[in-house]
Amino acid sequence: MHTYRFLLVLFVTCHVNQVVGNESTVVKWVSEIYNPEYSYQLEKTVVSKKYVYIVGSYFQTNLKRLPSAGYWLAQFDHSGKKLFFKNYPDNLFDAVESLHVKHDEQVVMVYRDKQRKSHISKLGANKQWELAKDLASGFHTSSILELDNSLLLLIGHKYLDSSITALNNDLTIKWEKTIDLGKDDFFTDAISDGQEIIVVVNSGKMEQFFMGKSSLIIGIIKPDGCCFKELFKTSGRGGFIKRSSKGYSIVFDKKSDYKKEIVITKYDKKFLMKTQKTLITQKMGLSPFFAVAVEDYWVVFMEDKLRPHIMKATINGIVLSDFKDVEQPPGFGVFGNCFVKNCAIGYTVINQDTDKKWNNKINLKYLSF
Repeated sequence: MHTYRFLLVLFVTCHVNQVVGNESTVVKWVSEIYNPEYSYQLEKTVVSKKYVYIVGSYFQTNLKRLPSAGYWLAQFDHSGKKLFFKNYPDNLFDAVESLHVKHDEQVVMVYRDKQRKSHISKLGANKQWELAKDLASGFHTSSILELDNSLLLLIGHKYLDSSITALNNDLTIKWEKTIDLGKDDFFTDAISDGQEIIVVVNSGKMEQFFMGKSSLIIGIIKPDGCCFKELFKTSGRGGFIKRSSKGYSIVFDKKSDYKKEIVITKYDKKFLMKTQKTLITQKMGLSPFFAVAVEDYWVVFMEDKLRPHIMKATINGIVLSDFKDVEQPPGFGVFGNCFVKNCAIGYTVINQDTDKKWNNKINLKYLSF
């Protein structure tokens, strides 16, 4: 067991406002996770009704990036108070794939080991991770969705067909569905109204950093996973879907490389396009973007010139607020999540100490729209 000092600096501020149209973005508080003995990397941010969770990998401080020493978890309340932080040493750990708070109470994580096998764990009352299930090797869980009385794991891999696994409340398997679309397939999102599940799939050439020619496919399956049916297909990648009273709103990237063009497209109930608005078109780095549907609007998180960039827009693509974190030091891997009008965004800040050893930090910002 290593003995070390953990430095957690918490700054509280209400000074930063950025206004577009009639709305503003207020930074309520910020926090920094830093330890002189380790280099941290953020991999997921989740905001629930009660808490903010951030999770990722940590490495021994060194000139080169070594295999991860383990993973870490931090928990805050909505006022910015740090409630919990812990490093979990694990020599077999490789990366966190997804994090979810089930029923706003149970924290569930999917992580990958160095043999490329994925595992589902739940956080116990004593803040120890309890293994719930092992997944087949070679998969990657893009997200965990809470639908009705089950959790839906959206899974895909470059060399394998995409699959969906539905879990019961006790994390046992409810059903599994594999979908072969003939190419490299990868699920990105899904929604349900209790009668059907609409899934968003990337199908095409899936290269590192989510680049390469790809089609965005919208499909439908039954609540038991039966009978995939393609509803709509267009060029693009990424893809996050929201149901509206008159149809659907989808956020996706029209480009196939780092020159992203993120659009919000509104469709009717038969997926005939009604409107399409471009949120941003520019070189944005290699990291993928994320979109979160909150009430009647979208929040889009992206990396812009190695710094966080957050946009709030209507389901029709009208920008309501545009927040760029230009004053922060360079970083990578922007991960954000929202609950109602409050969002948390975290990213890894590139840092080297006086000996030029990598000693990356994690910056977390809590925003209110």
